[in-house]
Amino acid sequence: MKIQKITFMALTALLTLSLGACSLIGQKHSQKNQGGTENSSRESQKNTSSDDIEELLEKAETANEDLTSMKMKVKLSITVDGSNKTQTMSGDLLYDKSTDELAKGHLVIDGKESGQESYQEAIMPGGQDKLLYTRSSKNGTWSKQEMGSGADYYVQPDYFKLMDGFYQMADDVTVKESGDEYIFKLSSKNADLLGLFGEEFKLELTGVTQADMDKKLEVRLDKKTLFLKDFKLGLSYKGEEGSLDVQTDTQYSEWNKVEEDEFKAPQ
Repeated sequence: MKIQKITFMALTALLTLSLGACSLIGQKHSQKNQGGTENSSRESQKNTSSDDIEELLEKAETANEDLTSMKMKVKLSITVDGSNKTQTMSGDLLYDKSTDELAKGHLVIDGKESGQESYQEAIMPGGQDKLLYTRSSKNGTWSKQEMGSGADYYVQPDYFKLMDGFYQMADDVTVKESGDEYIFKLSSKNADLLGLFGEEFKLELTGVTQADMDKKLEVRLDKKTLFLKDFKLGLSYKGEEGSLDVQTDTQYSEWNKVEEDEFKAPQ
């Protein structure tokens, strides 16, 4: 299968402590409990066994088979020895229900590094020729690329790949109910977050290991649909090799409500 990729912005920490490029788009094949009573508060905080969590994640996996579209917003911040780079990606995604592959997309990426701002926009309207439209300013001229029938769209982080990794974490997280959400938090220091999610955020470490780092993970699922609402991943290090702080926040909303008009090719 023909595989092609476009990287709009690379966030790379170029020191002894290094972080791989974060490629966010390309082509390839808190609320209070209702009622607010003391009893409901206690119930939301009760301990849940890994078996119960595994059962909940299995239900989520089944529920997500019915998901085809969503809005997304990804915030990424990397700070190395005081030097900060940020990137925000927002847009709309439509997936092929039979394969979980991205069928159409419209994304905007804003970045900032050393005071310099960047902008990238991409429209993936689908169709047999797999066209890709891109521009590097809000009012700029669109470039058109025909990927061909053998190419596939993709975006990183990918909703379904994040969930595939999360389904494996029953023994590594705790869960509580809060309002209309299930909130999962990392409980195991041995969880291989880079192995599960590093590829989706293009995170690679040299000079240090995960054991040297403070790791945080918080995942929020909508209680009614079991669709992913928020995925927060944090990695930080401070020591002889320098300092590094990576924070990602990936939010999803409007599940199965995105209109086809969002993916129209520019005129």
